[in-house]
Amino acid sequence: TTRGFGCIKLEQTRWLELSMDQPQDAQKWLDFDWTTMMEQHGTTPPSAPEGCATRSWKFDVEFDLQGPLLVRSYTADPEEPDFVQFAAHSTPVIPGTSWAGIIRHATHSIVDEIAEQIAQPQRRTTAAADLTDAMFGPHLDTQDVKAQRSSLTVCESALSGETMAEYTRNRIDRFTGGVVASALFTECPAFPAMSSPEGAHMCTKLSLRLAERQQTGNVPAQAQIGALYLALCDMAHGLVPVGGESSIGRGILKGTGVNVTRPGGQNEQWSLDGSAPAAQPCLESLYQWVHQEEE
Repeated sequence: TTRGFGCIKLEQTRWLELSMDQPQDAQKWLDFDWTTMMEQHGTTPPSAPEGCATRSWKFDVEFDLQGPLLVRSYTADPEEPDFVQFAAHSTPVIPGTSWAGIIRHATHSIVDEIAEQIAQPQRRTTAAADLTDAMFGPHLDTQDVKAQRSSLTVCESALSGETMAEYTRNRIDRFTGGVVASALFTECPAFPAMSSPEGAHMCTKLSLRLAERQQTGNVPAQAQIGALYLALCDMAHGLVPVGGESSIGRGILKGTGVNVTRPGGQNEQWSLDGSAPAAQPCLESLYQWVHQEEE
């Protein structure tokens, strides 16, 4: 469910408040039927008790893709392409699992680079793994590791401004760079459509939610937000592509800003150049946490 599966939307809500120590209310409960409920009762339910909902930071960023994208989906039908851009109900999408994978990779690389520059020697091999495990849950490689729900929720992203193009080409030998004899395959990526006078344009919107926990393991919440912000900056500058075949220019992202909603509901616009003023406390928390000595 933290990767975009199982999302529901409540529609046509009605509410009925009953007191079971009142005979007439108890009889209403016993005689309950949906038709009367839908026709005669209010549409605005009471507010949820304070603390019922999870406090979280929300990040919404729109990415442009100047080149093609291929998140592979395979088929066993010999008449169909060997693989096509992943789609939901014929709409090309980037699944939440793909987003989570590249965000985890980007976050790990950033923290590892910071640790290499400023951390104590014993921290350099553990800082990146500790932070990504805190955000995404640990690798369950051994029986003594306790499973933990990911604090980062990633939604599926639909593409807009795309066109699908099918073509056949030779498979390339990764060691020699030459073609493999008689190894043809057909693929169908999503390409930017020529939909505007400015030229080809394809975009997608990424929505993230990071649950605000005071501390996960030994990683402060502010440090996690700082690492996530830097990961989005790398993605916005094309340093972390999405999907496959990135070595030939696919999945390169471009973005300029991210809309941030704090747990209290305050909306802010952060630039994706790594120097947004509102992000500085989070970045300082990240650097201080990385720099601390391991106990």
